Amino acid sequence: MKKNPRSIAFFTTLTLLAVALGAPTLRAQTGAIYPSIPFDEAAAAAQLEPGTGELAGYAIAKEVDKKVYQIANLSKGHRARRGTLITVFPVTPYLEEYLKLRKKHGGRAQISPEAYAYRIIIATNDQGEFYIPDLKPGRYYLEAQVGYYQRTERQVQTGVSEVVSGGGAGHVISSQPIYTTVSGGYNASRLAFAFAEIKTEGGQAIVKLTNG
Repeated sequence: MKKNPRSIAFFTTLTLLAVALGAPTLRAQTGAIYPSIPFDEAAAAAQLEPGTGELAGYAIAKEVDKKVYQIANLSKGHRARRGTLITVFPVTPYLEEYLKLRKKHGGRAQISPEAYAYRIIIATNDQGEFYIPDLKPGRYYLEAQVGYYQRTERQVQTGVSEVVSGGGAGHVISSQPIYTTVSGGYNASRLAFAFAEIKTEGGQAIVKLTNG
């Protein structure tokens, strides 16, 4: 009998709930690029069978956008917020080709509904951490869209300083703008990701997901 892939949700009580996850309906995109390697569904299903290994770690997003008003990078990184979803895929040749295509072609690269179905989903706790037990040895790919508040600073001209010559009417000899620092920010997110490997039954891999 063909087994369904697993999906795991992580709650604040650290209770893991395994449920069957069906492949979503993906809308066809014009010019979409799919991996040429056939997806090995049996291998992916076998990888997600229960084991005794563990994945644990956290996700962090680094600020990289400096296009607007010479944004100042005021933080080295932001931990994932509570409830950030970590998606875990078993590494297969199909997935590796897809990731290469995505790096080259961006959103045009697509993954098949069959391959997308074989994944584990788990949510981070208050510290942005996650824990996934009952995994088999093997390689896994993890990713998460990590949201944060991007603080910014910009220099705004608020006036002009002038040097005026003496005399009745006076003449402007020189001038220079006066700037004031204005602080602000906006909501942003980055795709954090990492590969991990559980080498033996009962083994544990500590993972840090980041965007750079």
